[in-house]
Formats: sequence, C-alpha cells, structure tokens
Amino acid sequence: MNSTASNQISSIWTTSIDFINTFIIPSICFFGLVTNLVNIKVFLNKELKDIAFRYYLVNGFSNLFYLSICFFFFTFKCGQYCQLGSLLSVQVYLWVFYRYIKGIFALSIIFIQITLSLYRLFIVTNRNCEIFKRYKLICFIFFMVSAFIYTPNFYTQTIITTKVNVTSSSSSFKTIEKYTQTVSSIGKTDIGKWTVIAVTIWRGFISLVIMVIIDICTVYRMRKQLKQTHAFKSFHFLFNSFKL
Repeated sequence: MNSTASNQISSIWTTSIDFINTFIIPSICFFGLVTNLVNIKVFLNKELKDIAFRYYLVNGFSNLFYLSICFFFFTFKCGQYCQLGSLLSVQVYLWVFYRYIKGIFALSIIFIQITLSLYRLFIVTNRNCEIFKRYKLICFIFFMVSAFIYTPNFYTQTIITTKVNVTSSSSSFKTIEKYTQTVSSIGKTDIGKWTVIAVTIWRGFISLVIMVIIDICTVYRMRKQLKQTHAFKSFHFLFNSFKL
C-alpha cells in the first residue's frame, strides 16, 4: 500500500471519527435524555409504593445529569467540523464537568445499582429491608463518597495557555491564546497516576463483578426457594391424595 492510499484511508477514518463525535454521540445522549425524562415521570408516581422505585427515581435523575454533561462531548471532539476545542470555556467544561462532575454521577449510579442488587437479594432471602427505606440519606452518602473519590482525579489535570501567531485577513500577524488540557504536576506523580487507575478499575471492573456476584446469589436463592415451594406443593398434593 503506497503512502497516498494510506493517507486517504487515514483521512476517511479521521472524518468518520469526527462525524461520530459531532453528530452520533450527541444524538444518542439526546435519546437517553428523553427516555430518562420519561422514566422520571413514571417513577414520580406516588402509587409506586416499593422502595426500589425511589432508587430508580434517583438513578433516573443521575442519568439525566450524566447525559446532559455528555451531550456537549462534541465541543472538544468535533475535529474538522468546528474549532471549539481551544476555547477556555470548552476546556473548563472538559476539566470540571466532563472529567470530574460526570465521574461523580457515574460512580453514584454504580453505587445505586449495587444497592438495588442488594435490595433484591434481601427480599429473596427474607431479610430485614428497613435500612433501604432511608434512600435519601443513602443516596446522599453515595454522592459524597463519589465526590471524595473523584477529587484527586480533579487535580491530576490542568489547563495551560499557549500563544499562537495567526495570519489575519489583512495578511498581518496577530497573537491569539489557545487553551489545552494537560497532566498536572500531581498527575505526573505515582500517586496521581495510580489514583486515576484505581478509580478506572473500580468503575470498569470491580463494581461490575460485585453486581454480577450479588445477582448470581439472588438467582441461586430464588431458584432454591422455588424448588422448595414446588416440593412442598407436590408433597401436599400427594398427602391430600392419600387422605382421599
């Protein structure tokens, strides 16, 4: 493959990625915003008495804020479709909202999902579920813990300013300021690096494993109870048959 063909493929690939980041991802986020608004409207119904619906309501609001932040992803990933990435406002959004606040909501959603899995397990095993009724306090604690966990990540990034000379319409040079995101001095340390890695591993692997283990235990206990119920009914039927 010659360099011309390679450059063409690279150009097509870059254009495709820019198109996805600019149009496809915001469209998916918009669809998610609409569906979560519908979910929130449903879970606000006072006739839904089960405490699980309260957690689903909080989860719906968390997803709504999460997707609202993700919607503006295109501002720093639009590539050839716009030139917004070097603006200070965009870099502040990327640093504060996209990488920090979005992470808090994402982690809180994971905590809520784990709590719902535990709630189902408690119901199946006939354990006391009174603690889950304090959903406001529990969810508040989740958000505080998530903010605490993500705070070190906030300090691993910083915004730097660079001055660039550009040619104006009158063929004269002028200096403009561009803003970019970079790793801070804290982010370059071993503690900063491992903090980011630890949070990423928790979100991407450990939390998923915990939920899967809890759900497997729930399914196992449910099947065990169903078998016991079926055996009891069979025994009761045979007893009544002999009695007759």
